[in-house]
Amino acid sequence: MPHWGAMTVMDRALWESIVASDAEVPPGHTAADLLPPLLDLLEEPDPFLRDEVGYGVLARWVVKDQLLGPSDLRYAVERLVDDVDRLYRSLLAA
Repeated sequence: MPHWGAMTVMDRALWESIVASDAEVPPGHTAADLLPPLLDLLEEPDPFLRDEVGYGVLARWVVKDQLLGPSDLRYAVERLVDDVDRLYRSLLAA
């Protein structure tokens, strides 16, 4: 269930500013504290939020900038595996 289905204008503006700044983490935030809502964006139907922000920013922070530590990466993997497992189980139940 996407967290950002009811995204506010301010939330969207934050993510747009991150994309516009070449994935720079905005002042007052860390990549780690933005990770949960960033992972939520991977379930968004809006291609900008899902692809440009969700996948694009996550890839940049993990691969190029290496802004997320081992515990953050473990959290992301566990969260993504849980999401895939939930999807698989729902498909089997259908």
